[in-house]
Amino acid sequence: MFKLVKLENKIVGFKFLPTLEIGVGIFIAIACLVFTLLWLWFNRHNLLDCKFDLVLVVSGLIVFGFISFNLIRNYIEVKEKKPGVYNFFQCSRYPDINFDIEISNWIGTYLNVRPISDENKETLYDVYLSVNSYGKERDILFYYSTKKSETEELVSVLQEMHHDIVGDINK
Repeated sequence: MFKLVKLENKIVGFKFLPTLEIGVGIFIAIACLVFTLLWLWFNRHNLLDCKFDLVLVVSGLIVFGFISFNLIRNYIEVKEKKPGVYNFFQCSRYPDINFDIEISNWIGTYLNVRPISDENKETLYDVYLSVNSYGKERDILFYYSTKKSETEELVSVLQEMHHDIVGDINK
């Protein structure tokens, strides 16, 4: 789900929330808490007698709580940090990416398709930002996914944003 930041009908920033991952994270968190509460309720009379079970339940709560926390906090954000400088941040894929680009150095955005395995015909879609750095063009991997529609939508929003912002600078 994209939340676009528009100024005078031009995209100047956005936040992308992957609803499936966030929904799964919330479901895991709720299921984990309900399971733990039910286990504690049904074992309240002999709680000290089942120490091994208690350790398993608490360790499961910690592990699944950590998993759900990491799924819930996924997002991609592009925003203006100061005039002429944009911050690109994503914590949906490892490693987290956080960098600033002067908008005049941002050349463009493109999608790269590369196969993961020949057996399953799986492909990985990479979103790259082309940047002019010290007189040389270099590409920065911003995001990757196995979902083609997700990456194509991200690239189209980034390209539209680039066109709206850089078009204003060049006038």
